[in-house]
Amino acid sequence: MRWLEGEEVAPDERQVDHIVDMRYHRQGFEIPIDVAREDLERLDIAGLAERFGAAHRLLYGFELDGGAELVNLRVVARGRLPAPEMIPHELGDADPRAAQRDTQEVWSRGRAETVPVYERAELRAGMRIPGYAIVEQYDATTVVLPGHVATVDAWLNLIIRPQGEGAP
Repeated sequence: MRWLEGEEVAPDERQVDHIVDMRYHRQGFEIPIDVAREDLERLDIAGLAERFGAAHRLLYGFELDGGAELVNLRVVARGRLPAPEMIPHELGDADPRAAQRDTQEVWSRGRAETVPVYERAELRAGMRIPGYAIVEQYDATTVVLPGHVATVDAWLNLIIRPQGEGAP
């Protein structure tokens, strides 16, 4: 709860769940058993085994005698925060040359071709990148194929469409 408070989650938007993952001896799949906070101090192994047996019976239609194992004890803390306000960027110049950082030789359609390489972080709302092009960022590379155009929208998403199909 202190962690959620530190994250500025309102008290009525906090939820903490206590979960015990259990299985029968030598099984490879655990069944999560929810345990209410008020039950934590008084619940013993026999009580957990009984809850596990009931959950197993509900899922599989039978229960085995003894042998239930406790695999994990988990506490899951969640907090609901208000959705961030998304402020659109003003659409600017369509010319992407300010974001071009290089060219790259590629093999395409049976021949070598030089294509522009754009820096994703430098793209601005309204820019249009006709294919063939490469857009690079720290965690991904996007290829804009010939006959397609990539448009940077007001939220800086890269929208790729075939040329002439609703591309702004």
